[in-house]
Amino acid sequence: MPVSEQQAWLDRRIHGLVALCELPRALDDAQAQLALAERSGSHARAQAQRAKALCNLALVQTRQEYSAQALQTAESALQAAQAAPAAQRPALVAVALLRQATAGFLRQPDAAAAQAEEAIGLFK
Repeated sequence: MPVSEQQAWLDRRIHGLVALCELPRALDDAQAQLALAERSGSHARAQAQRAKALCNLALVQTRQEYSAQALQTAESALQAAQAAPAAQRPALVAVALLRQATAGFLRQPDAAAAQAEEAIGLFK
């Protein structure tokens, strides 16, 4: 299966596993998705894949209540999203900001609210 199809398949499965609260399996898939992205090289398209994988990893870490790790992961996702191709950048940045807001809500509610507002603007 091509890498792009593997990435898409893992993305759907991660979200399904999170919905079912099967977080250890979701974590394994998020780490596998990130490993695939890391092997894709350093060009802009690979950064988009890396951003998606990091957003998924931050989602799982947040659900596992590892907020400090999730914040770091979401920050890395934001950096990767900002290096993604221009056409994909706004959506990826929006998701990364949403992951930051979700992970940081209990620690820094004001910053989380600002990040969520910025994500809303990008989603629009």
